[in-house]
Amino acid sequence: MTIKRTIKVVLMVVAAALLFISLVSANCRAPATAWNNTYTPPSWTHSFNRISIMIDEPLMWFNDVLVPVETANPGVVPVLEDGVLKLPLGTIQTIFGIDNTTHLAVEPVLINEIAYLPVVPVMEELNVESTSISWHKDNNIMVIITGENIAASEVVWRELRNQSAGWYGSERSINYANNLLVMQRNNGGWPRGTGQGAANVGTAGSDHYPSILNFNQASINYHLEKKDEIDSYFGRGITTFDIRYMIMMYEATKIPAYRESYMRGLRAILNAQYPCGGWPYYVTDKTMYRGLITFSDEATTRLMELLTDILNGVFPSVTNSTASDAISFAAFKDSYDRGLKSILNLQVWSEEQKMLTAWAQAYNAPDLMTHWAQDFLNFPGSTRSNRQPAWQREFEPPAIGGDESTRLILFLMNIPNPGEEVQNAIHSAIAFFEHAAIRGIRRNTGGPMEFGSGNNRVLLNDPNGVVWPRFMDINTFQPLFSDRRNPTFNDTARPGEREAHISRPGIMFESPGGQLRNIYIDNQGNRISAVLTGGTAVEHPAELDLINSYANMSFERRNGYHFMGAWPLERILGAPYDNWLEKNGLSAK
Repeated sequence: MTIKRTIKVVLMVVAAALLFISLVSANCRAPATAWNNTYTPPSWTHSFNRISIMIDEPLMWFNDVLVPVETANPGVVPVLEDGVLKLPLGTIQTIFGIDNTTHLAVEPVLINEIAYLPVVPVMEELNVESTSISWHKDNNIMVIITGENIAASEVVWRELRNQSAGWYGSERSINYANNLLVMQRNNGGWPRGTGQGAANVGTAGSDHYPSILNFNQASINYHLEKKDEIDSYFGRGITTFDIRYMIMMYEATKIPAYRESYMRGLRAILNAQYPCGGWPYYVTDKTMYRGLITFSDEATTRLMELLTDILNGVFPSVTNSTASDAISFAAFKDSYDRGLKSILNLQVWSEEQKMLTAWAQAYNAPDLMTHWAQDFLNFPGSTRSNRQPAWQREFEPPAIGGDESTRLILFLMNIPNPGEEVQNAIHSAIAFFEHAAIRGIRRNTGGPMEFGSGNNRVLLNDPNGVVWPRFMDINTFQPLFSDRRNPTFNDTARPGEREAHISRPGIMFESPGGQLRNIYIDNQGNRISAVLTGGTAVEHPAELDLINSYANMSFERRNGYHFMGAWPLERILGAPYDNWLEKNGLSAK
């Protein structure tokens, strides 16, 4: 090497060193061990709530605004080196409000003449305790949230959509979302079991549905293999709650996988809706009761609530999207309008009582062409609609529903400036429940255990009590009880249950599901059978001993299902109805 060339190399090294010093000497200091006891970290003066930083992307989401990673040089992007996310010094200064006199005891890295600082040490150096940093490895996105401490406790599935704004984007929230992505089926919905039992958080269950937060590899493999299954449904908020969560997570993090997920879910909702406006119980499975227009388990009400929030602009990423695959506002509006029309059309008219009542759990849809619908669901009841109350499972007869109807009424009560049809539906349903109340009886749960463990739901005489059946005969408004043909038992608990089942058998009668156990007892203590009218409707005998008939059900159905309850009193009668009247300037009818 010539002397001239050697001098040139030395000058280049010196120049690089000087450049490094000029870039970082004013912003970094010796390691923390060299500090004296009087050092005070700079105050936290941030002006942001959340930031999403994406590796190899020159832009970042800064308080929902897309801005350059480093304003002085938009071409500079974050780098991931040895698992550590490093941001350009200029970005650090922009995000955290650090000026050129701030000292940081972190080791800078010079890459292409740009000084980079590791994100986490910077946050720690600024003593920012109320900050959550989470890392989405699949999408190479880091989310930084400030302003609140994120609790380490687990969140039950039903409450994932009800957390504080700062929680969305936290490491915990991303873990939940990623596991729900694994569970989502290819038809856009989530399977029955999500959020139920072991699929909730807490004690891990089977490999199929352990805690959603703590999926193990067996859980992941199981659900990946089930992607093409058609077991997703709308009951209990499943699918609708998951879509809500994915929307909220996308709006907090801008992680593309979450948008792809909720878009598949929203399209599934629109595609599943029948032309008449109703939705089936399952997303794509139309066999047996799964394809009926369904109000069971809040299926329709949760769908309508989601559409309401979308139309009201609660989710800007959905209503304001300009992406080529976005769903139009008009499509959501059409779905909502047809859904509301379906609810109003399906309110049951009792021809015998000449009274508009409430709603059944499920209805035949004229556009269904399944074997189940063709053979069993032409129930000749109400003349008000050709979509008739229908059998679901063998213990769910076509009847007026005392539980699900109250959920529908609450939804209708939340409609602003309700039109005459909505007003009439609410007035009529309230009048019906007042009329159909069974007074002098209450349901008791948690009393003396019949078999030594578990719930023990019984009916008791109580002069102040009031109950309603979950299933009411359309003509008489009397309660309908039906047991499973062969009740299931827990082999390891409640000794004596099988013997009790044998000692108090029901009388079998035909139903769409086969031979059904009837458990009615009359006032003389005789076991008697209900009858079928019109081929499918159940009608119980006169002079029913309600308390003993209820007690004659198998322990499994009586305690695993709500055949009696005080739902109208708890949800709609009294103050809720009075408040609705006052809010809308109406009077009771």
